[in-house]
Amino acid sequence: EGVLHPKWSGLRLKDPSDPLPTCEAFSPERPDAALLNDWVGLRCADDERERCQQLAELVRDVDGPKDAMTLLRFLRARKQDVQQAADQYTNAHRWYASNPLVSGFRLGTVDASLHRR
Repeated sequence: EGVLHPKWSGLRLKDPSDPLPTCEAFSPERPDAALLNDWVGLRCADDERERCQQLAELVRDVDGPKDAMTLLRFLRARKQDVQQAADQYTNAHRWYASNPLVSGFRLGTVDASLHRR
């Protein structure tokens, strides 16, 4: 069994002094579409999948990714409340679009060397 990436797994350390798992095996690039939409691999129940489809419909006009992994992240963050997840998704993606620092990191127009240490 491999080490799970903390960003995607919700991994928590048992003790603050425990070493962080290595993330060297993970590409800094976004995973491919097959992984992002792997409902079984994401351990998504049928009712959660239906809620994700409802969420996708509510945010269809908002710029941003609508893959299963992203929608599940927002849905689970709002404890399965579809409307709250839609509000959070909308607010987050409006903020991303309006924040030049975020877009600068994504476009490579900001010096990220301090964040790579």
